[in-house]
Amino acid sequence: MGVAFMTHFVAVRERVHSNLLGLHVQQGSWIDDAAIRQMAAGLYAKSTGIGAATGRAVGLVGARIRLQAYSLSFIDGFHLIAWACVVALLLIALLRKSPLNYEELAYPAEEAPASTGEAMKLCKGVVLSALSLVLVPIHGLRRRKAKLRRRAT
Repeated sequence: MGVAFMTHFVAVRERVHSNLLGLHVQQGSWIDDAAIRQMAAGLYAKSTGIGAATGRAVGLVGARIRLQAYSLSFIDGFHLIAWACVVALLLIALLRKSPLNYEELAYPAEEAPASTGEAMKLCKGVVLSALSLVLVPIHGLRRRKAKLRRRAT
């Protein structure tokens, strides 16, 4: 969901920045005309004529504007992520302590172990049995289960 949102955000911001940057590139502006003429002069040797060279130069200017627009839109995306992190940290700071703790969630009140040592033994047994089920190949599971049953009794 986050990737889809950021992709959409960057695409929309690229269009906005491309439009805003494109407003400053106008026909008749001496800076823009000089840049296009200089590029067309450099591209003339590999083009079919002055018209093709000028078209390629205008395409290069458009590509530069698009590149700058993408750079600005990614900067906006990073700003959005930074502000989202700040808001998340503020919300985390405002959270109250949960009335439940993990021990209450792990065992119902009537099944709680009598001591911490008993709880550690129980957790160790559960972890060992889970590891044995994951690490032992399928064909050896029956032998391993029988061995665990013998240890438990």
